[in-house]
Amino acid sequence: MSLQKFLFHNFWAKICSLLLAVMIWHVVNTWQQGGRLERPPTVASGEVTFYRHPITVMKSADDERAFRVTPATVDVTLKGPVEVMNKLRSGDIMVYINLVDLGDAPPLPLKVMVHHPPGLAVTRVDPAEVNVTRLR
Repeated sequence: MSLQKFLFHNFWAKICSLLLAVMIWHVVNTWQQGGRLERPPTVASGEVTFYRHPITVMKSADDERAFRVTPATVDVTLKGPVEVMNKLRSGDIMVYINLVDLGDAPPLPLKVMVHHPPGLAVTRVDPAEVNVTRLR
């Protein structure tokens, strides 16, 4: 079989297959890296949910201990004025657990806290509590 025949036989099927493979690779790669396919939320009801938002561990700068948080992400639902919600992005909110004032062994489970822009209210955090394990 000649190279030209090999390349151009079923040409459009090969192009469609290549495009589909690239799109699938992009989605899987983004998902594996813990990212979200970011799209601006379009809000009609004044409520938006951010799925799989990562949890930040807040601890003092001189605390050398390492922790594992399970699960590492939560779903956060916020409510507020529609014009504010339409401009809201995932980076505008911070989801965290506070280990600053805890002793050697943090209590299990810990409540998840959400810092958000003024004028908004948190309506749901799922899960509302996470488990913390000290690694070292």
